Amino acid sequence: MADEDIEIPTYIDLMRPTLEALAQLGGEGTNESVDAKVIEVAGLTAEQVAVEFEPEQSQTGSKVLLRAAWALTSRLKA
Repeated sequence: MADEDIEIPTYIDLMRPTLEALAQLGGEGTNESVDAKVIEVAGLTAEQVAVEFEPEQSQTGSKVLLRAAWALTSRLKA
């Protein structure tokens, strides 16, 4: 399946799962532990997590995990 055929949740869709993940971790955790818990809570597939930015883009890594980071950042600033 091509990356463009894989549905990636928006950062807004990831706000609740991200906050739930952080709560389940006791309110804190490493980036890796929060990412793993978000994947679990949101029910993300390995295929969704594997979708990365194109080489010509300035961002790198997993699109869905970057969106989860934005979801957390936006909620912490609220």
